[in-house]
Amino acid sequence: MGISLKTLSALGSARLMSGSGSPIAFEFGTSELKVLQITTGPNPHLVAAAALEMPPRLRRDAQARLAFQIEALPKLVKAGGFKGKRAVCSMPSAMSFCKHLKIVKADGVSLETLVRAKLQSTMGCDPNALVYRWVPVEGGAGSRDEVICMGAGREVIQRLMRGLKAAKLEPVAMHSDFQAILTAMHACTRHLDDHEDKPTLYLELGAGGSRVLVGDGERLAFAKFVEIGGRHLDEAIAREQNIDLERARHIRLDLETLVPETADAAPVEAVEAAAEDSGSGSGLAMLEAALKRSRARPNNEDNGGSAVMAALDESAMGMETLDEAMSRTGTDLSEPLEILTDEVQMCVRYYNGMCPQRRIERVVFLGGECRQMALCTHIAKRLNLPAQIADPLARVTRTGNEPCIGTDLSGSQPGWAVALGLCLRPTDL
Repeated sequence: MGISLKTLSALGSARLMSGSGSPIAFEFGTSELKVLQITTGPNPHLVAAAALEMPPRLRRDAQARLAFQIEALPKLVKAGGFKGKRAVCSMPSAMSFCKHLKIVKADGVSLETLVRAKLQSTMGCDPNALVYRWVPVEGGAGSRDEVICMGAGREVIQRLMRGLKAAKLEPVAMHSDFQAILTAMHACTRHLDDHEDKPTLYLELGAGGSRVLVGDGERLAFAKFVEIGGRHLDEAIAREQNIDLERARHIRLDLETLVPETADAAPVEAVEAAAEDSGSGSGLAMLEAALKRSRARPNNEDNGGSAVMAALDESAMGMETLDEAMSRTGTDLSEPLEILTDEVQMCVRYYNGMCPQRRIERVVFLGGECRQMALCTHIAKRLNLPAQIADPLARVTRTGNEPCIGTDLSGSQPGWAVALGLCLRPTDL
């Protein structure tokens, strides 16, 4: 029986695809369940992507939301065109913890034992009831060490494992969102000709909260979850105007100025010029101004014109006056934004005090909420650091024919850093 060369070529391509494909990555987010799969290697390609938006009633109920997401897994995987059965997932932020622990060294006692004892006193529960990992923080001096401990309750982990297995998947890894974000962003920048590892503040603005982390190359140097996100801004507007959250969200996303402009506002030094694109999808390019942000950027073949990072456009700084904003919304978001920016500034001061020789040099915005230029602009002004908005999927080549359910990947995708990082993290279960 003869087999044509074309058939052999197709079989070879399929075998190559299946052999180099990442596990299917699941991010159990507040506003969406995201699923992603790529091929690994120097030039990653998209295999499939899917996003399931959460009903508004579930965004404030972590237990009901996770039950809904686990129940939806089998159908989403089946409809999404994903390859294989290997799966990796993140720990839901609302059900996990991330803590910096200061450890007093003791002769003859391992750091693992000391971390376990410190975690027990900090969390107030038996460490056997937790599944956790920790990473050391450089910069400690004298008789004290510091570690970042991340994990969740054992019951939550088992619930996730059961959910994946019920979808006929094979769990091969589970990671924290912080480590996934750092892996994704390091993969995005390490190939740049002018790449230099330097302390970077990554600020992922999500619906249910914000993740603040500092990466020094591949090393996680600081991590904290701040419980202020897009939902809290929407709730402020909803209370003020006595409207539902969906209407409040639409109003907020139309805003281009969120707080009153003050005479002593920090100087706008938080924007750095972008480098010219190198022609291989690895350079930096200017993000379109806020007035043009609703226009999706075209996806060039082979990612020739896509941007790994996009700097905040200077023209987006202070477009709408307070009077104009207030006349349309009657709402001032100063209070929740003050809480958020104060928390982030405290994180920056803590890290800079811990590592004075490796101070933070820039901030990179991630997460679905950073699509609102006014929000990023406000935080960047307060931090007074060079600022960029990242597109983690910029280097993932797409032909446009890959299965994409519930999401449009043709434009910038700042909200997919966790999912991408999960695809690239080690499979260590």
